[in-house]
Amino acid sequence: MRQDYIKDYGEYRDSIDNTWFKFLHQCNLTPCLLPNDSMLAEQIIQNTNFDGILLTGGGEYDTKLSDERSKIEHKLLSIALTYKIPLIGVCRGMQAIQQYFGMQLYPVQGQVTPTQSIKFNNQIVQVNSYHTLGTTQTNQDLIVKAIGLDNIIKSVSHISAPIEGIMWHPERNVNFSEIDIQLFKSRYNQ
Repeated sequence: MRQDYIKDYGEYRDSIDNTWFKFLHQCNLTPCLLPNDSMLAEQIIQNTNFDGILLTGGGEYDTKLSDERSKIEHKLLSIALTYKIPLIGVCRGMQAIQQYFGMQLYPVQGQVTPTQSIKFNNQIVQVNSYHTLGTTQTNQDLIVKAIGLDNIIKSVSHISAPIEGIMWHPERNVNFSEIDIQLFKSRYNQ
């Protein structure tokens, strides 16, 4: 979840866009929110039966892993690999996937727009785009599943683990895309 600092109270708060609940409901999924505390999150995962892990978007990804959210995203990727738990990373979540598997992210231009054409599953589709970091390269661990017309990678999946990343926000669409719904259902075996 996003970690916000509330200056007036001098405290950090974990938060999530409420539209995620509506989108996940359309996918027949019920979310269980994990705190940005790696030890507590791992205990919850080990003691609960999850269909998968979702790394949501929002906020700049910290490539140095110096903030708690980036650390927990890294830890959740490790847990997903260890326990073979399906994981989807959305925008920042995909950046976490790419970083975890050794891809260097760099500033990209023209990626903050409500609509963008990408090539996904061998067809041109329209998605939204709200990121400032990306890459045009991948490695042997990740398969490119979608790419922008400008060659910025927009979706990856792990070569053998049930891990997938997308750079668009399915929860931000006024009408949820059937492509996105099916992607989540298929990844989480619904």
